[in-house]
Amino acid sequence: LPAEVESLMEYVRVRLLAERLMVKSIEREREGVTIRFHENTPVQPSKLVELISSDSRVTVTPSGLLKLQSIGLMQNELFSAVRGVLLELAN
Repeated sequence: LPAEVESLMEYVRVRLLAERLMVKSIEREREGVTIRFHENTPVQPSKLVELISSDSRVTVTPSGLLKLQSIGLMQNELFSAVRGVLLELAN
């Protein structure tokens, strides 16, 4: 498949997973991605702790925003990284 189609498919996968986890927003910033969850998200706090402990790119701000460092990642790699984080939290 063309790269554009692969990228679109990865975007759709991220979008569907984000809806399932009640993600309010995913915003790209200069140094990474910020994921904001709805207050009633099904994500368990223990999953967040586990993810932060196992992935040095992931942090949580005092206000509860999940940050994923993505410096050096290409667009298609970025979608995959975000999807990987969301999959970890979903399982």
